[in-house]
Amino acid sequence: MESTIYHYQIDGKGAGELKVEKILRGAEFEKYKYIDLHLSERDKDRYFIQKGLVNNAELLNYEIDQNQNDKFLYLTNTYSVHDQIRKVGDINAIQLNPSIEFDLESKNLRSSDVLVSYPINKHDSIIYTQLVHYPIDVKLPEDKLLETKYGKYTERYVYNDNNIIVRRIFKLYEGTYNIEEYPAFFDFIEDIKKAQKQSVIILKFN
Repeated sequence: MESTIYHYQIDGKGAGELKVEKILRGAEFEKYKYIDLHLSERDKDRYFIQKGLVNNAELLNYEIDQNQNDKFLYLTNTYSVHDQIRKVGDINAIQLNPSIEFDLESKNLRSSDVLVSYPINKHDSIIYTQLVHYPIDVKLPEDKLLETKYGKYTERYVYNDNNIIVRRIFKLYEGTYNIEEYPAFFDFIEDIKKAQKQSVIILKFN
């Protein structure tokens, strides 16, 4: 399972700091363990800058902390962010960054079965804390649920004590799916990407 917390501390214009804290296990643990042990500091810097899924952000620093039991590790990235709140007319909006990385072949190009060799279980929490200028009204998107034989995706929203909290859970089940099923598998992933692009939080300030 991969667990990630994105904690934004921003002002009314969407500028501030973002801390991304990940707990990595399984294949992700092995990948980042290799990066930590074998890449130079310069190559690590380049990797984490390119890897960032956050718009309008500059990487300030990162830290990799391997747990002593050698089964998982902690990864913490800190970013300077700006323009996280967009103003469109009288509307102030937060467009959530995507957290699902999948580049699939188009339906007409796929020529082989799909092998998911191990299950994917990804939990994300996205927290927005206003530093100075609190909104007087917050309009959250509707919660989302997508469920198929291939996996499940949920997205839930809470506004509590001036914190906006978004919780995303993505599960992809282990299995081999024949080429005839590929269009449905493809649509499941694309529906998740579409749902994340439509995740817009509307804020109203004085």
